[in-house]
Amino acid sequence: MGAKKLQLGIAVKDLEKTVERAEKLFGIGPFRFLDVPEAGVRAAVADWVGVELEFIAAANEQTERNHAKLLSKQDAKLTHIGVYVDDKDGATQHYQSHDIPVVYDDVGTDEMRTSMVDLRNDAGFLLEILQPIIK
Repeated sequence: MGAKKLQLGIAVKDLEKTVERAEKLFGIGPFRFLDVPEAGVRAAVADWVGVELEFIAAANEQTERNHAKLLSKQDAKLTHIGVYVDDKDGATQHYQSHDIPVVYDDVGTDEMRTSMVDLRNDAGFLLEILQPIIK
């Protein structure tokens, strides 16, 4: 799987406060805000020295419960590593062929196709596979 770019997905309690703090501390920005109703989240993304940071906040009751549990002891936590690829389906099938569970497939926005595979037993993290939609 030829990755083109790396993403770090970080769950946060307060999206706006986290974005403001990242802008001040690291000089990151501008951020793009995305609503992903299928996943029950709202996200803010920006590039930081060649790595895309994605801050993720809950946007419905289900994800609020999950985030509250995940963030019970801290305000932010790394949840996944993402890789941008040219062929999301091929990359997803690669992991499936090695008996890696797929958490979800084809969740995303009008600009992006994504899937998530569970590498927690193999590498300690979830891997999001991202393929931009060319219009």
